[in-house]
Amino acid sequence: MRGIRLVIFILLLSMFTSMAHAADFPAKGSNFIHDTAGMIPSELVKELEKAAGASAPYTFHILTVESLGSVEAEVYAKQVYDTWSLRADDILILLSKMDRRIQLYFLNVPLQKKFDALPEDYAGSDYATRSSIDRLIGKNFTPLAKEGDFGTGLMNLITATNTLTKPVAETSTSSQPVVEPSASPKPDIETNVVPKTETEVYTPPKPDAEEVTPVPQMNDSQIARSDQAQEEPFYAKSTTIITGIAVLGCVILALVIYFVIRYRMRVALKKKALISTEANSIELLHAQENLRPLLDLYVGVSAEKTLLPLSSEINEHADLTQKLIDSITNHKIKFFIFGATELDQLVKRVNDLDSKVKQLSASANELVELDQSNSREVEEMKIAIQAVSERASELAHHYQMNLKRIWEEIEVNKEKAEAIYKLQLVELIDAKKMLEPQRKQTTLHNHLFDALPSLLTDQKEGPRNITEVESNIHMQLRDNRLELIEFNPFEMTNYALNAHKLLCASLESGDLEEAHKQSQDLHESLQVAVQMIIDRVKLRDSIEQDTEKSQQFIQSFVSNEDECEDKLSKMKSQFHESDWSTMPSKYELAIQSYKEVVASLPAAILSFDEQRYQAARKQVDHILQMSEQASSAMEESMLIYTQAVLRREAMDRDVSELWAKFQEAYSLISLQDISLQSGAGKLLAKTSDTIRKDKGNLDQVLWSSRTRLVDAERMLKSLHNDITLFEKNVEQAVQLKKQAEREIDEVQRNFEKVSKRTRNRDISSSYSYHYQMKINDANDLFTRGLYADVSNRLSEASQYIGQMQSEYDAIIHEEKRREEEERRRREEEDRRRREERRRQKEVDDRRRREKERRSQEKEDRRRQASSSSSSYSSSDNGSDASSGSDSYRSPRGSSGGDNW
Repeated sequence: MRGIRLVIFILLLSMFTSMAHAADFPAKGSNFIHDTAGMIPSELVKELEKAAGASAPYTFHILTVESLGSVEAEVYAKQVYDTWSLRADDILILLSKMDRRIQLYFLNVPLQKKFDALPEDYAGSDYATRSSIDRLIGKNFTPLAKEGDFGTGLMNLITATNTLTKPVAETSTSSQPVVEPSASPKPDIETNVVPKTETEVYTPPKPDAEEVTPVPQMNDSQIARSDQAQEEPFYAKSTTIITGIAVLGCVILALVIYFVIRYRMRVALKKKALISTEANSIELLHAQENLRPLLDLYVGVSAEKTLLPLSSEINEHADLTQKLIDSITNHKIKFFIFGATELDQLVKRVNDLDSKVKQLSASANELVELDQSNSREVEEMKIAIQAVSERASELAHHYQMNLKRIWEEIEVNKEKAEAIYKLQLVELIDAKKMLEPQRKQTTLHNHLFDALPSLLTDQKEGPRNITEVESNIHMQLRDNRLELIEFNPFEMTNYALNAHKLLCASLESGDLEEAHKQSQDLHESLQVAVQMIIDRVKLRDSIEQDTEKSQQFIQSFVSNEDECEDKLSKMKSQFHESDWSTMPSKYELAIQSYKEVVASLPAAILSFDEQRYQAARKQVDHILQMSEQASSAMEESMLIYTQAVLRREAMDRDVSELWAKFQEAYSLISLQDISLQSGAGKLLAKTSDTIRKDKGNLDQVLWSSRTRLVDAERMLKSLHNDITLFEKNVEQAVQLKKQAEREIDEVQRNFEKVSKRTRNRDISSSYSYHYQMKINDANDLFTRGLYADVSNRLSEASQYIGQMQSEYDAIIHEEKRREEEERRRREEEDRRRREERRRQKEVDDRRRREKERRSQEKEDRRRQASSSSSSYSSSDNGSDASSGSDSYRSPRGSSGGDNW
């Protein structure tokens, strides 16, 4: 069944695709070029668009596509022609990029006649046996297309089509006038029948007419429209119907596909939801089976708090799950339906139920695991307590000790373990958590049993170890010449001796925990006593080193003090008070700190000699702090002088560099011969005087007895700005001068060129006069240094040069105009002569043809007079047969093409 549906679906899809093929064409729009395949160069599109839409006499519509697929080129072109509803004077040119094919299509019988009039050798021997349209394409388009020049090929094809001539036979026939025959002696043939051609319309002869009567004729477009009049409605209607059916079929097919896919998705969703719900039902069933033994076994308080609520909730969700399975199973999926449905709500309920079922199953598994682990935990605890009891009996027997307290704790643990064992038989409890205190105490008992040998060793060897430590302390005191001042390590040995006594008492009473604690105190006390000697020696050595540093500071400060006093005096004599105002305070702070160090050092040395090292440590730390403060204040005081000197030296260097730049810029003025009397030069002279004055004032401030550095820096900054501006102005003046020189030379060269050009022409001399006045003014301004004004004068001089050039151009233009008029006059005379000769020739030709016509008419009348009555009848029948139909008329249109 599914295979049949698939085959039907593929057949319908193929049918609608082929019917909708006409809708794939691009919209006609207002353009004549539809280059969808990008074959025409962009620079030729505009020109080609203009030529295609010129309607001289045909309009061309050009379409390029990537591929024709499986459709024939002529069929494809006809579909485009019909879809776009083209007219009789429209020609479609179709190009396929992948198929390398060009196809022409049109509905115009006269145009087809023009094509058929082409000679067989028009495009060479290769196209002699092919259609006339192929010959036109083969000559004008195909050679260029093979080179990839499609744009030029299309232009040649359009030009060649527009310039096609009418066939010779048609031209001669349509140009012959219709004449009235002369009167015949026979009365029954007074009216003759004139044969009809395609382009002639019969007109009855007028009486007494002797002149030639022209016959009206139709152009190619009118004939083609009459040929196509009966065809266009059919093609237009058929195209509209096919397009409508295709669109409707696509819409129906899309809806069918949408509902089929949606229906299959809904079926799959229902199946998935049903499988998930059944799995949840099975999981809840397993949870019920796991909890059922526990419900039968436990009936206590804990069961009421945990088991019963959980079991009730599982049963409730099991019922909900079964109802949900029934709802999903009985749900019918509708084929035609939009939006959310009942199935979506069922799926949402399944998802919500799934998470809850997993939570309930996990809770049930936890209770089952707890039930299985309770008995195991109690049994393990009993075994551990029994092992501790056996080990206590073994150790008590081995060491002949009384372990009364441990025995009491073991009995309590046994009773607690037994009580928990009985409780877990009727209650669902957490045995592991309840047995945690017994587990910790059992671990402690094992640890104490492991430490029992070391405790007995401390009981036996403790006094001897204490005596050895005391002997070692006496030796260290003697070797390091230490006295028991501020510390006493023997206090810690006495504390260790007291801990030993308590250790012995605990062992006798069987309190191993207390004995272990006293053993730790004993060892820690002996370690502290030994460490006190080591720390005391380190303290003494550090105090001794810091005391030596203080003494070295005192010795070095004396020389620094003399140097600082010398710099302070120089600072006061060389610089202003604002620059050294903080220096005396820094110096006084250093002196005070130094005096405090000198006063405190003897007391620290005395404390050190008396072995009061803790007091000496505090005193030495204070001395080090004062020493550092004195050194810092002294360095800051001397740094003030050093910075002041460096600032003045830096300003001296800056002044020298600035003055060198000023002299270099000033020398450039002399080198460029810039006048200082007016213009920019006068401003430069004024600026240089100001700079010299400011430089003198700065030198006076820098080398005065009490230099104020802030004022000197301010003056230096002002001098720097002035010299920088002076350099910039000098550079601008030099540039202005060079620019003025270039402009003067350029204007003079232009004047010489124009003068040379206009020398032999009648040009007014006032231009040269005014130009010379302006150029003389410019040279005078240049000499005075007014370079900005030079440009204005040169601009005025250039205007006079331009006027000279304009007058010269006007003279040349007038000469050329006269020459052109003379040339046109001669050409017009030649044309009139040729026209007179042509007219004379036409008159001669008309006279000759009229003479021949009259001779022919005379001969015809003679023949008619001698013919019999039966000949008249035969002549009439022959006239009717000559008005036959046009063999070129083809309701299928004209088409031709070629491959490149």
